[in-house]
Amino acid sequence: MNLSQLCVLAIASIAGTTVAQPVHQAQLRNGLSAATKAADPAELLPVVIVLREQTPQAQIDAAARIDDKAARRAAVISLLRQTARNTQGTLLDILTQAQDQGLVGYRIRPLWISNMIAADVSPALLNQ
Repeated sequence: MNLSQLCVLAIASIAGTTVAQPVHQAQLRNGLSAATKAADPAELLPVVIVLREQTPQAQIDAAARIDDKAARRAAVISLLRQTARNTQGTLLDILTQAQDQGLVGYRIRPLWISNMIAADVSPALLNQ
């Protein structure tokens, strides 16, 4: 399994902010493809990888109907964290292995709220 099979898209933080739109296959978006082509091979590009798997909206809606505010918050957070725990492992392993090869920067940051991973990644890895 490679990087592009695990993520739905990568967004270059240098290209600005945008809302991720679901797609069926991995894509480089928001100028990342051009940035990858223009980058020095040794350069690491800041990206956010949005995983295809997201917490089902029906589950979030059900948790949002809980009357108690603290319990509602805890339920939503638990759902989002569980999705991240269940889906980010393989991609984190790939990024860690690539890190050992110098293809990923020292900081890999898993983000559970939208099931994303932020990292500085080489153009070579992004083009796999």
